[in-house]
Amino acid sequence: MPPPHQQIAFLINESEIPTLPLLYRTNKITSNPKPLFAPNPAINAKIGLIRTDITKLHLPNGAIVNAANEALSPGGGVCGAIHSAAGDDLADECKMHRGCETGHAKITRAYQLLCKRIIHAVGPIYWLTKPNNSHARLLESCYSEVLRLCVSNKLTSVAFCALSTGIYGYPSYEAAESALKAVRTFLETEDGMDIKLVIFCNYERKDQDAYLDLMSVYFPPEPEEETAKGAENAETTEETETTGETEITEETETTEVAKSIEETEDDASPPKVEYPDGQRNVLPDPAAEDGKTKHTEPAVKSDKPDQKSAPFEDDELDDFVLIDVEGAEYLKVKSKKTLQ
Repeated sequence: MPPPHQQIAFLINESEIPTLPLLYRTNKITSNPKPLFAPNPAINAKIGLIRTDITKLHLPNGAIVNAANEALSPGGGVCGAIHSAAGDDLADECKMHRGCETGHAKITRAYQLLCKRIIHAVGPIYWLTKPNNSHARLLESCYSEVLRLCVSNKLTSVAFCALSTGIYGYPSYEAAESALKAVRTFLETEDGMDIKLVIFCNYERKDQDAYLDLMSVYFPPEPEEETAKGAENAETTEETETTGETEITEETETTEVAKSIEETEDDASPPKVEYPDGQRNVLPDPAAEDGKTKHTEPAVKSDKPDQKSAPFEDDELDDFVLIDVEGAEYLKVKSKKTLQ
């Protein structure tokens, strides 16, 4: 029987994961009027966001983050999926670490997963840590610890799942705030320069929605993108207004011409001809006598199905499509590359 990663129909290379510049251009993420950090194009280019099974990611020199428990034993949810995909050897190595405290992380080999390492981070249980107000500090510590382990192990990319938002009960929006704050703060340090890609990989819709709503608060778009967007919107509005004015002008001219024709016809009514049976008629239309009678072709309904609009109109995005694979949504290169 082939290993788990060879049974997966689609594997996603890190180069295929949409980063913030693309997500902003395609309006998947809208800007927030009150960001907490200044725009930084270089940092934005390092942030990826995707909703899929984290075990499908191919990170040649990166790590996948496991939502671990303090015993580092196989569990449910993301933890169970990672242990299942990596194989039994992962659990054996985890036993050697003799557990991990909440807010900390430990690193292991990846085994059958298509990444270089797995980093096991133990997030806080929300209802246990909320009363003493330590929940946010512990969750932020998880993300910072993972990034420090990446730098010390010379890993250039990392994929985070939504830590603590499963059975640990952490609200998705609060968790996303802590994650985004910790990652942004770390990337602005000297060590952060060694990290080339940070992926927020969500499986649940509620977690993805939280990141889509909050991303621009911590990673706002660069002003040039907003200016370009505004120019495009203004151009579209101007074209619409111009078209509207043209339609109004044409309609007015048509009305005036029709009115003029009616007045002419009233002033020059054709002579009446009296027939023996007393019927009244008008002289035939000269155009009809000359064989110039107008003929209007009936509208022909096309049998072709309606064409759906392309996902993106930007020429630069022709190589991307929005696809749905087993309930997971993400932008993917049209070639749909798979690993043999």
